[in-house]
Amino acid sequence: MRRVSRRALFALFTVCEIAIAAVPLAPRYLPLIDFPQHVAQQAIWSHLSDPAFAMDGRFVVSLATPY
Repeated sequence: MRRVSRRALFALFTVCEIAIAAVPLAPRYLPLIDFPQHVAQQAIWSHLSDPAFAMDGRFVVSLATPY
């Protein structure tokens, strides 16, 4: 078996990194269907105790499920 040089392994690793990084950029539209729901959930968590938003009466934080 032939030993592979460090330079060849580094080149192979770099090519694999570029290929993996290009995968999310391949489709025309990114599949972020649930992204708005996650942003809304984070906004609710951020303002849960803020009286100006009055969300503490509508939502309860549960460790079993974030929804």
